[in-house]
Amino acid sequence: MRPLIILGPPAVGKSAYLDKHPDLAWDPEETIDWPKMIAEHGRRGPKGRLKFEHELDWAAVWFEQVLPRIWAALLLQKHVVTGMLNPFTAEMIHRLAAARPSHTMLFIPPESRHFSQAWGHVARRPRTWGSGLLGWQHTFANRLLARGLGADLHLKTVERLRLSPIPSRPAGTAFREAILGSRRFIEVFHGQWAELDERDQLIAMLTSRAEPRGVRLSCDQSAALCGVRYHDCSAQPLLRNGVHRRPLSQWVATDKLRPARAKKNAIVYFAGSLAPIHRTHVDILDAAKRSLEKAGWHVLGGYVAVREQITNKDLGALSEVLMPAKTRAAMAQLALSESTWLMPDRPATGLLDDEGVRQGSHPTQQLAARLRASGALERKVPVTIFWVNGPDAVVPPAFYEAFARVADSDPTTRLRVLIAETTRRTTDQWAGLDSGQAASRYRMKGEGSRSSTAVRTALQTFDRNALRAAVGLPLVEMYLLGLMHQRG
Repeated sequence: MRPLIILGPPAVGKSAYLDKHPDLAWDPEETIDWPKMIAEHGRRGPKGRLKFEHELDWAAVWFEQVLPRIWAALLLQKHVVTGMLNPFTAEMIHRLAAARPSHTMLFIPPESRHFSQAWGHVARRPRTWGSGLLGWQHTFANRLLARGLGADLHLKTVERLRLSPIPSRPAGTAFREAILGSRRFIEVFHGQWAELDERDQLIAMLTSRAEPRGVRLSCDQSAALCGVRYHDCSAQPLLRNGVHRRPLSQWVATDKLRPARAKKNAIVYFAGSLAPIHRTHVDILDAAKRSLEKAGWHVLGGYVAVREQITNKDLGALSEVLMPAKTRAAMAQLALSESTWLMPDRPATGLLDDEGVRQGSHPTQQLAARLRASGALERKVPVTIFWVNGPDAVVPPAFYEAFARVADSDPTTRLRVLIAETTRRTTDQWAGLDSGQAASRYRMKGEGSRSSTAVRTALQTFDRNALRAAVGLPLVEMYLLGLMHQRG
């Protein structure tokens, strides 16, 4: 079972349902410090309130605050119930629903009951929507918007909520998490954490920085509980070990990993700029898996990492948006969420470091070491790491010579380069190298038509149709729309 995202207009009864079933679902809106959002993203009237609802930058709030909370709930296998569907967030929510239409639902009660609920909340009515029947007029417009979204994506609509609990994932397998006292901390996106209470209810959102001793967290002060006695925003907890008492720096995802066999076990690894990741990246890796399986390999799983450091040579005006590793890693995480075998890995460093590969610190070698240390891969079970590259990947001869020399030095962890030949015309950087048995090739059929350059061109020209075609992944498209809105 997978958690649902339930969307609905205001006043449908979401809060009343969640009050009765607090352990089943989250409403991201309830955990946000709205006065702070108004101060940062709104134009306030004489009494310090928004004069009209449209004067709040809803798209910015949705991207910066609501989306991370939605993702945290989904990681925890909790349903999401939210009413933040309005004209200002509709485009990004459309892409979110398009990525998981069978697990997105509309909650719209009959019109007469909905009107009674909207108009009957006398204390809330003028404060939220203005005076008179404007409250119902606003709600009715959002009813129509929700129905339009449902018709476009063929979403299921219900008049009453009935949700079932979903078993949680095994601890520490799908995301980094740690426990300090009664508090639980989970990494939602790379570098962005959530603090939870003993019932897995959100306390605060936090940013992180790596330190030699672990991960240092700082509250972003966006939560409703910030500033109250229950939560100390000035505290900066240091997380050293995960839930299995192993260093967080050595964590690796294992939630999609298949059990190993006696021989011919393979793991696929891919690392690149991913500025940004798009459908063809996933297609290339899916084709690699099929090629290996056709050759008799048992593919345990696949890992995708962004290069931690990239240059702005090809990014131009988009450098500020696409250069940060945490941004590219978040998009990779979203892109792989619908895959049954691909998992995000930590940002990669030293990919072409010949001294590093001789010392056993290449990302492929470290991946195998982390999997064995976690217990997901037994120490004596042989595995071959297939590092996927394109034919145009620039590989220094000195590095490849060092890589080829160590490729078979450890009989339990062999290394191979797998070169993906696509339909795109590119310069073959591997042609002049003596690849030997450390590298092999496979050809893709009917795939490889997209490129990161095409995505960046669509962003720079504000061509939404071209963006959709170039990305091919609704969740990544949604994230890019939010990034561009945030950066202006």
